Amino acid sequence: MLERFLYFLISRNITMNETHTRSIIKGISYRIIGASVTTATVFVFTGNTTASLGIGLTEALIKTIIFYSHERVWLNIKWGKKYIKK
Repeated sequence: MLERFLYFLISRNITMNETHTRSIIKGISYRIIGASVTTATVFVFTGNTTASLGIGLTEALIKTIIFYSHERVWLNIKWGKKYIKK
């Protein structure tokens, strides 16, 4: 079914680009998972709830910014992309 949908899009010469909002939401959702793992790991090693939450939140903020920047840079790199003639 996915193949039929993709064929439909390609046959109509429709291309999709990722918006800034999508990149931001992807980064936030990924970092929620990552920050939860970091927070839990810090808590297991330290037993300190305050330190665990502080490190987890700081890590999430920094890595969300890095992920967003990384995504936007890669969108501008032509290597590995296939272009469809309209």
